[in-house]
Amino acid sequence: MRYNGVSLPWKNMRRLILQAYGIGFLVDIIGVLTLSILISSYEAMTGKILDIYFIWNEPTTVLIHLLVVIFCGYLLFRFNHWLAYRAGVEEKVAYRLGLTMGIITAPWLFLVPTSLFSNAV
Repeated sequence: MRYNGVSLPWKNMRRLILQAYGIGFLVDIIGVLTLSILISSYEAMTGKILDIYFIWNEPTTVLIHLLVVIFCGYLLFRFNHWLAYRAGVEEKVAYRLGLTMGIITAPWLFLVPTSLFSNAV
């Protein structure tokens, strides 16, 4: 925010950071639930079991995971834009802040295959 010439009192800044953290955590949970529902629905409709252990084996799983990451990034953008605007940041800066946070904090780890971590223990 300093890069954009915006300064907020520490109390407001701390509140904004904590709210963004909480909303980010909530959006990640929404993403996991959305991913589970989409995969379960696809399997129920087609009768085909998707390989979610290594998502890059099938184009369908890659597409589902990418859509969920984009959806969560959009939610993060909207919520962070709203939080910044509500905190008193001007519209243009709040938009850029929301967009940056939406891109950077999207759940990109959804695209990392679980199989990379299976033998780590």
